[in-house]
Amino acid sequence: MSPSARQLGERIASVRDHLGRRAALAVTPWVVTGIVALLIVAWVVVGNEGWRPGSNVPALLDALIVLCIALGVGVVWVGARRWFGEVPLARSIEQAAGLKAGTVRGSLELSRGLPTGVSGSLAARAVARTANDLEGREAEDLAGDLGRSVASWTRRGLIAASVSFLALVALGVTTPERTAHVWAGVTAPLRIAADPVLPAVAVTPGDIEVMRGTDVSVMVAAEGRSEVALAWQAAGDVARSRLIPVDRGRAMHVFEAVSERIEYRVDLPDGSRTETFTIVPIDPLFVSDLVIDVTYPPHTGIPADQFRGDAPPLRLPEGSRVDIEGAASRPLSSVQLVDSTGTAALAMQVDGSDFTATWTPSAGGIYDWAFRDLAGAAAELQPEPLEIEVIADL
Repeated sequence: MSPSARQLGERIASVRDHLGRRAALAVTPWVVTGIVALLIVAWVVVGNEGWRPGSNVPALLDALIVLCIALGVGVVWVGARRWFGEVPLARSIEQAAGLKAGTVRGSLELSRGLPTGVSGSLAARAVARTANDLEGREAEDLAGDLGRSVASWTRRGLIAASVSFLALVALGVTTPERTAHVWAGVTAPLRIAADPVLPAVAVTPGDIEVMRGTDVSVMVAAEGRSEVALAWQAAGDVARSRLIPVDRGRAMHVFEAVSERIEYRVDLPDGSRTETFTIVPIDPLFVSDLVIDVTYPPHTGIPADQFRGDAPPLRLPEGSRVDIEGAASRPLSSVQLVDSTGTAALAMQVDGSDFTATWTPSAGGIYDWAFRDLAGAAAELQPEPLEIEVIADL
């Protein structure tokens, strides 16, 4: 290869290398723009509470960031060979140097070999003339239209990168905590993607008895879940279920005006479920039956009395015996007669919802009834206070 041919080849190669470097610089801001755009997408997706444990989204975003970088490298690698090939590069150099079309390309072909019938000396002079025409010109000046196109894409990329970066900075300044969540997920995607050890689900009120017609609020503490399924069945009705969103670790559902027994449970996204709880509606506690028998001392000759329901004021000779029996609307825990000081004057025997007592009053007074169910609730309806006057035996 002649010195002129070598000089021409090196000159063309220097222009191609220059354009390759400029192309790499042009692609860089576009890659940065793509990465920043993905971070903004992550900011939109993450929400105020951060990444959900077990989420694969941060790992997917990291994969897209790597793909974006690889795509930029691929554009430079493949594009340089296509855009800066011999034909378009020679055309651009010819236009930049003011040479006739085909001069540079023809000289390159002559430097590689002579067609049949072409004079070697004439070909050498043509190559030397082209090399001399390009001598002393900077690679940037010889890049021509290709250089201007690369510069244009560089300017556009810088503008896009600047705008997107300013948007990302604005999000970081206005919502620093949310932006920190984004960064934590993108920098440690495997930690976010790991299956979390979630706290146990707590359901309140669990098993409960409520007054018939009362609303019952079911609260589910379900940290780390996005939703839970509440399944229930009321007596005499079909089974039902409902997806309930979890907000700040809690989900709530209200059973309105409960009038029938309800069995309910919570089904979790991982397929597990809680135990089944029961809501039992109950009627108000009241006394459904009350019988008071009064037996007077034999020497008084007064026949025994029996009173059903509320008894009138009783004037009892000393030594009179009062037998009480009755029933309530549901099982009882205790039944008492309480004097004006709040002291229990009589504690009755309780068997389920039935109660009995035998009492010989030693002092008069007004005695209030005190009924308590198994939960300790007082009776809504109960007899009038029992008024007793004890008459001394003369």
